[in-house]
Amino acid sequence: MLQDMQGGADTTPPEIWVAQLPPDLTTEISILPESQVLGSISSEPISNLIILETPLSPQAIRDRYQTELIALGWEPLLLFSRFTTFGFSDSSAIFPMPDVFCQPTNQTGLFLFTTSNRSQTTTVRLSALY
Repeated sequence: MLQDMQGGADTTPPEIWVAQLPPDLTTEISILPESQVLGSISSEPISNLIILETPLSPQAIRDRYQTELIALGWEPLLLFSRFTTFGFSDSSAIFPMPDVFCQPTNQTGLFLFTTSNRSQTTTVRLSALY
């Protein structure tokens, strides 16, 4: 099924790591020290996904990554408001949008998704597209 989502039989299947980062991951972006790595998926050469869980609030996570990424030369893309409604949907149906950053020197995009959990933790998904 994952192979089908990645473009069919002509593509290399993604590699999945449980509770760890890809061993060959090279990035200047830090993993928050308060975080636990839940897993990661590498679909080289086009993308990486890292899933974390942390006791920090979604806003604290967004603030820390935004500060770090801007210091590293990444640019925030303001394509959407933080919460967006679509079409004629009920105004109570709000869909959180990711924070999106672009690295102009190597044309990499980074999507930062945060989701509050009932257990007072936040799930963080960092998705990089090359």
